[in-house]
Amino acid sequence: LLAIEPGFRYDAVSYTDDKLYSPRLNIRITPMESTSINFCWGYFYQPQKIYELDIPDGDTTFYLAERAEHWIVGFDHDFKETVKLKIEGYVKKISNLKPDYRNWLNYINLFPEAWFDRIKLNIDRVTCRGIDFTLKNSTDSKISWNISYSLSSIKEDVKSYLYEGQEIPVNEELPGMFDQRHTDRKSTRLNSSHVSQS
Repeated sequence: LLAIEPGFRYDAVSYTDDKLYSPRLNIRITPMESTSINFCWGYFYQPQKIYELDIPDGDTTFYLAERAEHWIVGFDHDFKETVKLKIEGYVKKISNLKPDYRNWLNYINLFPEAWFDRIKLNIDRVTCRGIDFTLKNSTDSKISWNISYSLSSIKEDVKSYLYEGQEIPVNEELPGMFDQRHTDRKSTRLNSSHVSQS
């Protein structure tokens, strides 16, 4: 069984004169009742909201919308309707980024824009890659459990940074601020629908 679902979205943002065209495509192949393979691709835009203007950092410019291109491949399989396996790989490329203001030494501050280590980063592109594994049992069981593991990376193509009025070139691909290579999670839960009441 083959299912193809094309999509399209159009957005217009008046204060940046953005006209955003977002094509999308989903393909689902079901070779057997218990197994499916999914392919997804699409553009997703994130306009800068009015309240996100970086006034504390002295930036009064509204920038054009950031664009994310998503590629996703997924595999789902049910083992005798009791255990479900899901594997999903993805690549996300984010471009047309607005400047990012960060603290060089200490990111978590009450008023980060007031600290001496504040810098302005000019990033050309962010690339996120990863693969997720999830194994869980049927919700009809008395006890629900699931195990998940993710292998991922976030890379930022940093063009330059501005510090105290001086622009310093970088031109390197560096690990992103929230880059985390390994993530795992395990959980169990007693389903309330199976708890007897006296």
